[in-house]
Amino acid sequence: MANHLATPKKDEVRELYLKTQSIRLVAKALGIGRNTVRRLLRDEGFIDRTVDAAQVKAQPPSRESSIQKLDFVLLQKMFAKSGEPSSASEFEMH
Repeated sequence: MANHLATPKKDEVRELYLKTQSIRLVAKALGIGRNTVRRLLRDEGFIDRTVDAAQVKAQPPSRESSIQKLDFVLLQKMFAKSGEPSSASEFEMH
């Protein structure tokens, strides 16, 4: 058996994807792999090859940036407690 989808099956993939917009649902309904569905849709231009920003997990802040933010907050509190109103507002984080 060939390792390719038959034309009628490809037509079903396209139709279901246009209705559902879900690769997972198409694959499950037709009993084929998600990557097979994804590859067919990419090859035919239904979906873009680029990665969506929403798909990429946000990188946790680096330890250095977290320490800088903490230093900024602590310095702001120190200036605010010292009673010098202009000191806290003039201080800026870099």
